[in-house]
Amino acid sequence: MSHLSFMKQKFLFTVLAIIAGLLVLAQKAPVLKVYAYSQVVLPGARKSNAVEENGAEVKQATVKKINYFFYAEQKKLATIKVMAVWMQGKKYTAKTDSVSKTPVEIATGDASAESKEIIPAPASRNKFLLVIPDQAATTGLKPSGSLKKMIKESELVLIYQWKGKTWYFQVKKIKELEPITSV
Repeated sequence: MSHLSFMKQKFLFTVLAIIAGLLVLAQKAPVLKVYAYSQVVLPGARKSNAVEENGAEVKQATVKKINYFFYAEQKKLATIKVMAVWMQGKKYTAKTDSVSKTPVEIATGDASAESKEIIPAPASRNKFLLVIPDQAATTGLKPSGSLKKMIKESELVLIYQWKGKTWYFQVKKIKELEPITSV
C-alpha cells in the first residue's frame, strides 16, 4: 500500500467521522430544561373533631398536601410524550398540559393576599409543557443501571419519548416555594 493511498484513507475516515459527529449533534435531546417546584398546602380553617358515643373526641389526622409544578422547556418544533416521572425515588404516571404563555405565575404565601410569584420559566419562543405527577406506578419494568443512578442522584427524573427513543432528563433538586393556605 502506498503512502498516498494511506493518506486518502485517513482523510476519508476523518471526513466520515466529522459527518457522523454532526449527525449525533443534530439529534440533541428536545427537552432543554425542566423547572421543578413543590409547594406545601396548609389546611385552612381548623376541622372540628368528631365525637364518639361515649363523648370522647376523635382527633382527625391532618394530611400534608404538596402541589408539584414541573415545566419542561422543549425545542419549538419538538413533540414529546411524557411516559413517567421518578420523584424522590418513586415512580409516578404523569399528565401533561401545554403552557400557552410564559412567564408562568403561581400563587405563593397566603392565598387571601393574592400574592403571585413569577417562576423563572423565561419568556421564550420555545414550547413549555406542564408535567403533573399523577398516581404512583405499581407495575412496570425495573429501571436500568443508568436510570437507577439518575434516580439516586436526583429528586426528579422525567422519562419521555421522542422520535421513537426513550430519553431522560434529571433535576437534582426540586425548588420549594412558600407554603400556601387552602381556603
